[in-house]
Amino acid sequence: MSRKTIIPLAMVLALALAGCADQSSDRGGQEGTPRTNAPSPSGSTGSTAATTASPSVEATPEACRTVDTLAYNQLVAMALAIGDENKNDSELRADAAKSYEDFADRVSLIAPQAPENLRPALTEWASAGTAVARYIAGKKPRAGLVIDYGPTQKRWNAAQKAAEKICGQDLPDLDQ
Repeated sequence: MSRKTIIPLAMVLALALAGCADQSSDRGGQEGTPRTNAPSPSGSTGSTAATTASPSVEATPEACRTVDTLAYNQLVAMALAIGDENKNDSELRADAAKSYEDFADRVSLIAPQAPENLRPALTEWASAGTAVARYIAGKKPRAGLVIDYGPTQKRWNAAQKAAEKICGQDLPDLDQ
């Protein structure tokens, strides 16, 4: 295997393992210690003591978990899209653009049902995802780059940061 193949595969494996570790930690050990990243069977957020930690996180735990999962899936899709050394530049750009478009579509679907304080951030993030997808698909990259995000990257980053501020965590949160 070449080095160009090993690095993306290692990145995808690390992301997959982080996701598996997060899923297994969500299944058990929830009694008495509500976590903002674990769904409760009744859909409630746990005891009132947990709500004093961070009001914006507690106001939107289910929506934040959903957005976290969507952002994680987009990151994995992007890693898979750019990790195939057998694709030419236009195929890589098309796959990368699709990962952003899919993310935007999914976030657009959940934004209307999200808590009021999270809706504007999700709507903007979905719109930014569509803009990034269009830019990537339609532009040839600068010399030396396979994918160029251009000016859309700033909008994407700002929208992501706004959602992270409301949720009180990185999206996706790979530290769990």
